[in-house]
Amino acid sequence: MRTAVVDASALVKCWVQEPGTAEIRAFLADAERGRLYVSTLTCVEVAATIVRAARGGRIGDSMAGGAVAEVRALARGPLNLLSLSAELMERAMDLAQTHGLRGADCVQLATACEVGEIQAAFERERVGLVAADQALLAAARQEGLDTWNPEEGPLPEG
Repeated sequence: MRTAVVDASALVKCWVQEPGTAEIRAFLADAERGRLYVSTLTCVEVAATIVRAARGGRIGDSMAGGAVAEVRALARGPLNLLSLSAELMERAMDLAQTHGLRGADCVQLATACEVGEIQAAFERERVGLVAADQALLAAARQEGLDTWNPEEGPLPEG
């Protein structure tokens, strides 16, 4: 999976220690620049989760501040951001009707489907969705996307 859309449920593991932390860190370290995509919503979700983790005592306040700064830097650097356009919003609402996912997950899935269509138009490799949310991953597979959950171990070869 060289080109992927990364969901907040996976990305947050870079800063909040939980199952899959080592795997997602290794995946991001090995990823080629320009091959990872996120919805702008992902950055907000990750920052909010980090702050909530600090307020709940799971991570320190100074670590949270540094982590949010790192999320901002990732959004300006190696991650390709996709904004919520009117077309993407429509697609997310259609996916909500099809799969019954939560709103943010519908935006993530719509983003992954859009990146997949762009890749297919240029006859590039398939796109994967990286997430730690089983319902989202199941919906992504139904939409024809490759999937990987870092909580289930390292990314399989191939």
